[in-house]
Amino acid sequence: MRELTGVWEGIAVVLTDAWVVFVGYTALTIAFHPLLQGGISLAFGLALVFLLYPLDKKRVPFEAVSLRDKILYGPRNSPSWLDIALLVLAVTPCIYIMIAWEQVARAVGRFETHQLILGAVLGVLLLEGTRRIWGKQFPLWSCSFSVMPWSVSLSLASLGTLAINLRKSFISFT
Repeated sequence: MRELTGVWEGIAVVLTDAWVVFVGYTALTIAFHPLLQGGISLAFGLALVFLLYPLDKKRVPFEAVSLRDKILYGPRNSPSWLDIALLVLAVTPCIYIMIAWEQVARAVGRFETHQLILGAVLGVLLLEGTRRIWGKQFPLWSCSFSVMPWSVSLSLASLGTLAINLRKSFISFT
């Protein structure tokens, strides 16, 4: 975990405090729609993950000397350029959910192209965030459990038995 200083430490503290206030307020007063509340919490969580956890814990130098180090790893006390770009990319689908949550909630199972793209970006960055915190095992387990319905469906279809509809299993799984 990075030891942020200066402005970056202030940003992390403000994000953490705002998240705590949001969760406490919604717990004590009124809960939002789960899609909206989840999108807001996911935005806070992913922003903090990409601020606090480097791409590779072993390769973070005390001072990023080369341009490659600044882009990929950054110094110990601030995020790298890649982390800031990933933070913006991860928060963008969450902001879309905050803005268009009613449209998304009403159109269950009917996705537009930009929603699928934002969902794929969010899925990949969520796996990257979990890899940074818990290591490679958790994203690998998640991917293997995501592939399981399709592998079972294909194996049952090859045996000539009733196969699970891939489209329905994908929609119910997401």
